Amino acid sequence: MSAATRFLHQGRLRRYVLGPLILFFCSVIVVAAAAQGVGRTVLFFASEFTPQINGLLASKRISLEGVRTHWNGMNPVVQVQKVTFAAGSFNNVEMELDAFESLIRSAWVPRHLYWQQGEVHFEQTPSGWQLRNQQRIVLPFDVLKSIRHGDRLFGAIALIFHTGAGDTIGFNADLRAQNFSNEHLLDVVMAANKPEDGELGLSWIERVAWSDDRVLARDVSVSGRLVLPAGLVSSANMVLGSDGSRWRQRRDIGHGRLSIKAIFSAADLLEPMPALQAIFEADFVTRDKFVDGMSRVLRVQSGSDLFTAVDLEPLHVQMKFIPDRSWPEIMAWSRGLDLAVLRKALQPSAGIWPVFGEWLSAMSLTGQVHSIYGYVNTQGAVGYSASLSDIAAQGYRGSPGLLNAQGRLWGDGSNIAMQLNSDDITLQFPNLFARPWDFEYIQGLVKFHLQPGYLGLRGQNIKARRHGSALAAQFALARPKSPYEHRLSIRLGMDGAEVSALPDYISFKMADGLQSWLREAPKAGRFSDLLGAYHGQVRQRPGELGRRLEIQGELERGRVVYESNWPELLEVFGDIHVAGSRTEVRVAAAEMAGARLIDSKVNLGAGGRIADIQFDAETGAAQLLDFLRNTPLRSTFEFVQDDWTAMGDVRLQGSMSIPLSADAETALAMDLDFVPQQMFLSMPNYRLEVDALAGVGSFTLPHQLEGSFVGRIFEREVSIDVTNNDEHINFSVNGGFAPKDIYALAGLDNFGLLEGASQYAADLSIHMQGGVSALAVDTDLNGIAVNLPGDLGKTRVAVSPSRFDLQFLDDYQSLRWRYQDTQGWVHIDDKVLRGSVGLGVAPTVIPADQDSVSIAGKLTQIDVAAWSEVAAGSDQFAVDWQMDNLRADELVVGDLLFSDLVLAGRRRVGEFMLSVMADDLVGRVDLSDDARLGIDLEFLRLPKPDYSISDAEIAAEGSVTSLIGRDPMSSDLGRSLPAAWVAVDTLLIGDEDYGNWQFEIRPEQDRVRFVSLDMDVRGVRLRDSEFVWDLAGDRTAFAGRVELDDLARTLPLWDFAPTMETGSASLQVDLQWPGSPPNIELLGLHGSMDFKAKNGRLLDADTSANGLRLISLFTPSALASRINKFDFSDIVDDGMSFDRLSATVQVAREEMVFTERMVLESPSSSFELGGRVNLRSEILDNEMIVTLPVSNSLPWYGAYLALANPVAGLSVVLGEQILRKPIQQFSSAKFAITGTLEDPQVKFVSLWDKSMKAVPQPGSLAPLAGPEKTPLEPAAAPVTAPSDGELMTETPEKMQPFVDADQEAITDRF
Repeated sequence: MSAATRFLHQGRLRRYVLGPLILFFCSVIVVAAAAQGVGRTVLFFASEFTPQINGLLASKRISLEGVRTHWNGMNPVVQVQKVTFAAGSFNNVEMELDAFESLIRSAWVPRHLYWQQGEVHFEQTPSGWQLRNQQRIVLPFDVLKSIRHGDRLFGAIALIFHTGAGDTIGFNADLRAQNFSNEHLLDVVMAANKPEDGELGLSWIERVAWSDDRVLARDVSVSGRLVLPAGLVSSANMVLGSDGSRWRQRRDIGHGRLSIKAIFSAADLLEPMPALQAIFEADFVTRDKFVDGMSRVLRVQSGSDLFTAVDLEPLHVQMKFIPDRSWPEIMAWSRGLDLAVLRKALQPSAGIWPVFGEWLSAMSLTGQVHSIYGYVNTQGAVGYSASLSDIAAQGYRGSPGLLNAQGRLWGDGSNIAMQLNSDDITLQFPNLFARPWDFEYIQGLVKFHLQPGYLGLRGQNIKARRHGSALAAQFALARPKSPYEHRLSIRLGMDGAEVSALPDYISFKMADGLQSWLREAPKAGRFSDLLGAYHGQVRQRPGELGRRLEIQGELERGRVVYESNWPELLEVFGDIHVAGSRTEVRVAAAEMAGARLIDSKVNLGAGGRIADIQFDAETGAAQLLDFLRNTPLRSTFEFVQDDWTAMGDVRLQGSMSIPLSADAETALAMDLDFVPQQMFLSMPNYRLEVDALAGVGSFTLPHQLEGSFVGRIFEREVSIDVTNNDEHINFSVNGGFAPKDIYALAGLDNFGLLEGASQYAADLSIHMQGGVSALAVDTDLNGIAVNLPGDLGKTRVAVSPSRFDLQFLDDYQSLRWRYQDTQGWVHIDDKVLRGSVGLGVAPTVIPADQDSVSIAGKLTQIDVAAWSEVAAGSDQFAVDWQMDNLRADELVVGDLLFSDLVLAGRRRVGEFMLSVMADDLVGRVDLSDDARLGIDLEFLRLPKPDYSISDAEIAAEGSVTSLIGRDPMSSDLGRSLPAAWVAVDTLLIGDEDYGNWQFEIRPEQDRVRFVSLDMDVRGVRLRDSEFVWDLAGDRTAFAGRVELDDLARTLPLWDFAPTMETGSASLQVDLQWPGSPPNIELLGLHGSMDFKAKNGRLLDADTSANGLRLISLFTPSALASRINKFDFSDIVDDGMSFDRLSATVQVAREEMVFTERMVLESPSSSFELGGRVNLRSEILDNEMIVTLPVSNSLPWYGAYLALANPVAGLSVVLGEQILRKPIQQFSSAKFAITGTLEDPQVKFVSLWDKSMKAVPQPGSLAPLAGPEKTPLEPAAAPVTAPSDGELMTETPEKMQPFVDADQEAITDRF
């Protein structure tokens, strides 16, 4: 190389290499000098700027006290009396910064770092331990580089741990690090506060190459024993020890031994628990950056009992150290593990960790784990994997139970994954489902996530087959520390399943009512496309809602009993959707109780306690009635009776809410629209039928019914409008009626009370909240004839606005009415309880405890016959009643008329009494005995009969038949007479007193008997007599005895002259006459009469009128005037006394015949009378025998003989001396009596002749001559008189009949 070239090169070297290099070094020196200058200046004034420095460090929560600085050569030295930070403090800190080393390492490297005493606090958080009050400490230098390159670093630190339970755990750590050239020494001793809790030390000696820090030699040892109290790394006390753990390395090859023993014991348990020991001993070999090791001992043992010790399969370990990483990469694997054996070893001591022991015991985990692989990376993250077979575990706290699970397991520090691929596996969620799920096969991925205070579980892409159905599922479980935040999610899909399998998928977490319904309601059918999902809290706070379940699927040919009291759904086609607390069944088609449902829904809400149903149906009316009767709606429709029937169709649309459990908060609800289509409804209990019913209505529970309808009631068109308010349902019915409809409604026979037809307007108001329901009926009765007597009747054309109000009370019904002048009210239950009726007046107020109907007011007329006809049907609705002062202007009893009367009475069970008070009538009628009436009259006035007959009537009729035709009682009336007992205390006819009467009426077939007849009338008494009224022949027979008081007093009472006085008198009667008993007429009599009197006297009285004209022949005046040729003064001056008077007569055909002589006997004389009397013409044909003692009568018969025959007269005088005694016995004279009762003619016939001519039976003699004709002569041949009591011998056939007279009016006879 030439010099020039060399110079050129040297110039370039100086210019481009040496120059810049010198300039750099000079710059470095200048900068270093400037830095030194500035640094020294700053450090010189550092103590003065302490507040400012603390202000800069305040954001890092660091403060300095007693800052002093100086220089040691090129190295600055900082001394701080106290360094305080958020997690603790250090006292008397001194740090010398190695300027040169820091420049080389490009980091702050202290030459030496010293502190006298440090204190660092840690606190326990859910994520683990951390510095108290701050996340981390940021130091101005790298601790590892300071340990490796600083000359010296030492100090003591108090480590204080604050547990989450509030306990404090303290340790003392002594740290010493020294570096001599290329050798690094590190000693760390961790000691417990209590000496007996031991200490654990680490010694690390390392020699490295200066140039690249490559390790040339390394010796590590660990020894000692340290107690870690419960709460630090575990909930149990832990003793961690190492004996003989060493590692020696020369360059890239090393070996060593690791021996670790951990003993876990329970903390604060009341019962002793064996400790758990875990022993790990392994040998390691180092090659370059790799460390390989294999365990010699891997043992788990509970307590000191070797029988519980389990030696696990050898564990292979490999570590790899990576430059600039603080943690090596570690890998480990084992051949396998028997979970049952491990659980057996852990079980005795598992209670050291209560939660772990609980889970270990509850899950009963068994099975095999194969090919276990573990991994820890340089960041400290952990990973592992294994194969699983025959895994079985009980489900617990949300984790599923498994049986015969196969698969692969892998994970890291906080995550676990398991790939299932098993046949014949059983899966169970015990906290969710009652039954395990057995699968023919199952595959899928299950993941776990673990971190302090949290467990997560997730199942993905799980596919299975069960009972021939394909399933797909996913699930997830989250278990934070708070038990109320534990959540579970499940999603399940199934292509189909029988309804019988549904209970397997019903969760316990569903509401009880919903569980019950889903288990019991679906009875048959098949689901398809079934999906299910659940999400919610495993445990809930009281009152919190944090769960949701959804199930949906299609149902075919289902049978659903949505509530046991309601009809089941049949042939259901639709889908079911369970969402949370609600379940919805959408019904495309179904049948229920005969109804055809379309497009309907069933929703279950409130946790399955309520079923909401929306329906569209068409049903038969009969099926609708069955539905109302056989469901809980019966309580609302109680009025629908079992015997109701219906025909026709009804269209229904609406919704219902049905309580499914007793604790349901919502009552039964219904909202219904219905359309009857020509519906027929029969209501037998109301005796009512509605036909052709049509219209549109709606109904909402509890009682909102409304609508408009038309139909036919009583075979007549009606309109029905239904409305409602808050308390009532109101029915307004307008239509027509006929009497037969009223009778049918009342259940009565038609007894002719009403006739015709009319219109009505009815309003029925039904109170639906327990109040009073009412029915009001208005009608004007136009077209209706009311066949009631008197004021209460009306004609068809008459208009009579009337109203009837019926109230339905709790204990009875109250009926009020207004008809014409009549108004009243009654209370009705099964019978009429009480009431009040006002006739022409307002109803009277009655006592609250009265139990009958009160009748009061006034009527114009009461016609007994007319009311009797009405009463003939009244036994159909007999009621208890009482009549209070009912006034009537007139009472009509047949032809009798009573005015201005007051009626009272009462009717009860076993009692029926009437009383009447009027001027002419006072008494009582007892109808209590159905078999016999009782008539008890205190006073009765009858009008005096008028027997006068006009001449025209006589000319027109002129026979007894005409008299019968005037009979006051017809035979029809006789046939209607009831059995009765009659008593009359005082009977007046006109103003005449007819005394008291008592008799019994006994109706018999074709006759009426009046028996037990007793009477006492003006001295005339009847005792135990009998009238028999022959209805077939219309004749009356009477047989009885008539007792007579002293005739001197009795005869004037009957308007007869007192012609006789008697001590006793009687008349035995056996008579018959045409017609009724009161139709007695002298001319119509037929029969016999026997009269007897004793101890009497014939009086001289005027018998011209109202006297016993025939008997008057025996009076003294009559004898004196008619037989005036003889002197009877000695006999008749004081009247004629007698001991006995008797007579027996036969009456027939207007004749009276003495069938036995009338005999009058006295001490001084006797009289006998025979013959006959024509009762119509009053013509007499009689004979009379007068017998007197001779001594007394001699003058008259002597005078008679002297006049007639002097010789005979002389003979009598002479004979009287000779035959005085016989003559003195008797002397008699016969007289003939002719003429009429008005003018009788007495003619002497003979002496000593007591014979009388025979008298034929009545009606068999020839007609008698009138008064103007010659009297009959005595018979040519005398007829021997029969003895007393002997009848005449001639028969009626031998006699000629009397000529019937045409005279009708006959008064004052006999």
